[in-house]
Amino acid sequence: PQQQSHIARDAGVEIILAPPESLAGGRDGIPRMSVALTGDGSAMADLPLGSADGFGTIIYTSGSTGQPKGVRHGSGQVAWSAAALASAIGAGEGDSYLSVLPLSLLLESICALIVPALVGGRTHFATAVSEAVGRGQAAGIAEAFAAHRPTTGVVVPELLRVWVAELLATGRRAPESLRFVAAGGAAVPEKVA
Repeated sequence: PQQQSHIARDAGVEIILAPPESLAGGRDGIPRMSVALTGDGSAMADLPLGSADGFGTIIYTSGSTGQPKGVRHGSGQVAWSAAALASAIGAGEGDSYLSVLPLSLLLESICALIVPALVGGRTHFATAVSEAVGRGQAAGIAEAFAAHRPTTGVVVPELLRVWVAELLATGRRAPESLRFVAAGGAAVPEKVA
């Protein structure tokens, strides 16, 4: 709740789109919040989204060296990154992306949301896996990839290590549907790669 409140105040947040139960401190900890999206989407009609000029995102640091600091990414930066990624991997409408990382990671939000929307692809959100990852309890990566048979995905090195260990423990291989998997955010040990 303390981090959510700090980020909302620091970024000047006016609208939060989220199921009310996902706000750790409830509405009291979030200043100037005018909307909490309900599960059925009933609050969407009240949003002034049509009046926004472009869009952007603010990604916050982990705060390991003090209060988290926000980094702004404007719509042009995000769109350029998404187009460059789509071009680099040859993304197309036949692609399906498996999201196993929290969407608070900039690369994950670009790869899971914007690239598929840009090329007409699909995304499956493995929410149980990404919630476990957010809690530092990564497991079930191999199962998620086997079940959804995506063509693309992004993992961090620790998830790649877990995925490889799960595959080795069961004698399985990654799905043949995969044509591109990126691992980033830190160095990837050669043995794991």
